Amino acid sequence: MPSRKIKDRISRSTASQCQLVCPLEPWRPVISEMYTILSSEILGYNTVQYFSLGTWASLHYLSGCVDGVMPAVNCTGPPQRHVALELWESGWQDPDWLAKADFLGSERAVQTSGSMGFSGVEGMFVMGRTRQNALERSGLHLSYYGFFNVSWFNPADYAPHVSEVNMSKLLTCAEANPPGAQNYIEATGDADGVETRNGAIVYKCWQEKWWVAPACRNNPSSCIAVITLRGWGNREISQQAFFHHMPLAIASALEFPEYVELNVQHQSFLFWWTPDSTFVEYDAVLVEMPPWNPSEQKQGILRSSMKQSMLTTGTSPILETAADRAWGLARALRLSDSNVNDLLVLSVENDYDYYAAACTWLKANQHVWEEWVPDKTKCSIGRGMVNSQGEFVTSHADAVDCAICPAGRASTKSSDSRLCTKCTPGSYQGTFGMSECKLCELGTMAVGEGAIQCDQCRLGEFANRTGMSFCYRCGAGSGQENLWTTSQEVDIEGKSVVSIKLQGAISESYCHCDSGSFLWEDRCEVCMEGASCLGTDRLELLPGYFSKEELPGDVYKCSDERICPGGPPGSCAAGRDASSVACADCKEGFREGNDMVCEVCGDGDHVFFSMVVVVIVGAVAALYLVMLNETKWNVKPFRWWLLDANS
Repeated sequence: MPSRKIKDRISRSTASQCQLVCPLEPWRPVISEMYTILSSEILGYNTVQYFSLGTWASLHYLSGCVDGVMPAVNCTGPPQRHVALELWESGWQDPDWLAKADFLGSERAVQTSGSMGFSGVEGMFVMGRTRQNALERSGLHLSYYGFFNVSWFNPADYAPHVSEVNMSKLLTCAEANPPGAQNYIEATGDADGVETRNGAIVYKCWQEKWWVAPACRNNPSSCIAVITLRGWGNREISQQAFFHHMPLAIASALEFPEYVELNVQHQSFLFWWTPDSTFVEYDAVLVEMPPWNPSEQKQGILRSSMKQSMLTTGTSPILETAADRAWGLARALRLSDSNVNDLLVLSVENDYDYYAAACTWLKANQHVWEEWVPDKTKCSIGRGMVNSQGEFVTSHADAVDCAICPAGRASTKSSDSRLCTKCTPGSYQGTFGMSECKLCELGTMAVGEGAIQCDQCRLGEFANRTGMSFCYRCGAGSGQENLWTTSQEVDIEGKSVVSIKLQGAISESYCHCDSGSFLWEDRCEVCMEGASCLGTDRLELLPGYFSKEELPGDVYKCSDERICPGGPPGSCAAGRDASSVACADCKEGFREGNDMVCEVCGDGDHVFFSMVVVVIVGAVAALYLVMLNETKWNVKPFRWWLLDANS
């Protein structure tokens, strides 16, 4: 609805308009009009009203369900309607709704803003004309359940009958689908009042439109007509009619206009609720039932009064972030019973011009509604205080308004308001309107304040904790940091292993020597001639070169490539001894043959070797004997030589 200027009606400066649509779900138009005036003309929001059929539909709309009643799995949102006033507390506690809310979760389900300060009651009401007719003609008080008992009284003599109602303005029972049939048969055992359709227990209806109580089931057209809408109250009134022997028949009007039209026309009995101004001028009062019995109610026995319910406000899960002051107004709106009665009277006096009634009340009660309007500097979650230049401030004295926190900041609590605080080093926030910063993940870091994202650790660095403002350097303090990198070995289809360099390493285990160096005793050593270092911490020898496994850096050039094939340190050609220098010797049991190949020794080689050993041993023994003999014959000259040498 278009905004109306109210500067001539309320002594308060109007706020600038914005294009945010903030729809409502009004049950009582006068209170919705009051909220619309304040939110649009005081706070500056473009507020649009929508009509909703009760708490059940409102809860669904505000949770992102397009048609207001669809299964929770189809409530994909985001919601297009954001505020619902006068929601019945009992609706929030309905088991079906609780199951849906649990499925949707707190981020998608409608949020309650608490009590509006007054309560409501619903049930079967009787209009003043019918009530007065019974009282004057027989002294029956049709506002009390005891006078409906057909065993003693004839209440149908004073109220419109089923036969008087225009059937074309009623839904069929299949269309209205009134709830409570299963509960009814379990509580009453009245099998004639229900039937099975498509595998479900439903109310059995006369002429497909009227559920008829046992007290008048033998002549349905003479039953007292009770008009409701979409099965509202059917669950409770059907049981009350059974237990208290009331001659009632219940039907649902096509839509709300027909519901009002039929009840105004007949001024009989209806399902209704208060506070509401729709039937105020017809002096409708609640039919008193036995006091509310929580024990019976828990068992599904609904013969007693319906429980008085607090009326609450509901808001969509996105409203606080999208329109914080509209959200604050909805939460703060509180009315006393006296306030509500005044509004209902004003509605009637203004011929149901709800805008006029709301405006009249606001002009007379500025001291009340001023308490509802949020202070511009009391920021809600997702926002922070700003000065007149739109700059974020930390002092309440400098603040003139609130603004949504940008990326890189979080909305933090400060006394009764909030600040947009920069994310500290090691944290970030990449989304607007958030209430906390996120810690940098493993392998990332944020150096300064106000980061909108964390940076990956560079090659040769790692971050093994969350919330880091720096990355550790591989090989730190070794003086050779430039030789380190971060990499990971990858098995390619089980055929080969390759080393791939990576940024964002999450632990020191990713630290490896870079290409051109190899790891030795926890240090990266520069690759030397005759070796290849591909960045896997290992040294690979080229053909024609050799180093021992325990000393991989001591590389020797072999006499021939055929004896040193290359590969890992300690690699020699087959049959060669890796403990010898540069693979020069064959292993024990091998001999060098043609082309420098070490071959396994054969049997003939052992015989020849044995003969050579015998010959050598014999030659040594013969030589010894000869020398011994010569020594025996030349003793004196030998001694002389010794003497001569001493002289």
